[in-house]
Amino acid sequence: MRIVFIRSNPVNPDPRVEKEVETLIEGGYDVTIIGWDRSLNSNNEGILHLGGKKIYINRIGVKAGFGNGLKTLIPLFIFQIKLLFWLLKNRKTIDTIHACDFDTVLPSLIMKYAFKKKLVYDIFDFYTDAFSVPRFLKSIIRFIDLKVITLSDAVIIVNEARKEQIKGSQPHNLEIIHNSPKKISTIQNNYQSYKFKIVYIGILQNGRYLLEIIDFVKKNEGWEFVIAGFGRLEQEILEKIKNSNNISFIGKVSYEEGLNLSKDASVLFAIYDPSIPNHKFSSPNKLYEAMMLGKPIIVAKNTGIDILVEDNEIGLSVNYGDEEGIRKAFEYLANNENIAKAMGIKANLLYEKKYSWDIMGIKLLELYKKLV
Repeated sequence: MRIVFIRSNPVNPDPRVEKEVETLIEGGYDVTIIGWDRSLNSNNEGILHLGGKKIYINRIGVKAGFGNGLKTLIPLFIFQIKLLFWLLKNRKTIDTIHACDFDTVLPSLIMKYAFKKKLVYDIFDFYTDAFSVPRFLKSIIRFIDLKVITLSDAVIIVNEARKEQIKGSQPHNLEIIHNSPKKISTIQNNYQSYKFKIVYIGILQNGRYLLEIIDFVKKNEGWEFVIAGFGRLEQEILEKIKNSNNISFIGKVSYEEGLNLSKDASVLFAIYDPSIPNHKFSSPNKLYEAMMLGKPIIVAKNTGIDILVEDNEIGLSVNYGDEEGIRKAFEYLANNENIAKAMGIKANLLYEKKYSWDIMGIKLLELYKKLV
């Protein structure tokens, strides 16, 4: 089977896409990737080395930003037109289209019905809950999205809670594939420290409690805070930490480098604002990375993962906005090293038993077998 993966970013990197593509290649499938390069106005190509093979990324260049609401509508429309032309041009080399999120699925649906291609709709984030969609378009997009879910040959969601988000659709071959990381044998403790160390790797944006944690770590010289990633808050973070001796900003790192940084953490956190609808159904990479690495994690209540964390005793949950309560949660783990280590051990056991990528990869391959 010849599969084309479509993602509305340049896949540079995109851990979930790379894991799924590598799993399918190892399963004997022929895979190509299409991405959206928003920083250039011309097409360009990239190469990933996955599953012992070179995988080509065909990047469609349309200038645009991320999360800019109405400003993104025209670039998105142009991207989808260019995507449709690419699919039409290459239709004879495609058997199945694996569309990631709503912003890639409509051209894919046209190909399904016009040329009898199989369509796998992989919902990383439910569009109207996760992205800045103009209010007057939300109900329309939600209606279309639910119809597309019903019309697709297979649908993938990232956790059990997301079933509530897609309520009203009737998906065929629905599968849950969690955001679990693949084990990387080259992970090393390259950043060893004897201090209580907090690590954050990811998008630097509001609603993730980064600036507040910086404020109270600066007051505690016995702690360290390592931040890596990119996003809107980068300059503000650099300004805040410029006179700090215990907070460092590394910038954009590879996925493996990020895991190396997290390996030496005392605690990881995923404190997302529960007032954002999509966060109520969150399935953050950090949760599963914490499990794999054997680290306790601090999460916000009412974000879809707090019950899992509490019930399995693999970390702590806090009220978003309660700065004192969040600070006390970090202090509790800093002052109770044995409890923190026990949480990490339980987290790793849970990963191995229920959430490892080995388990998720088998589910993905079994789903594709149903399409043949």
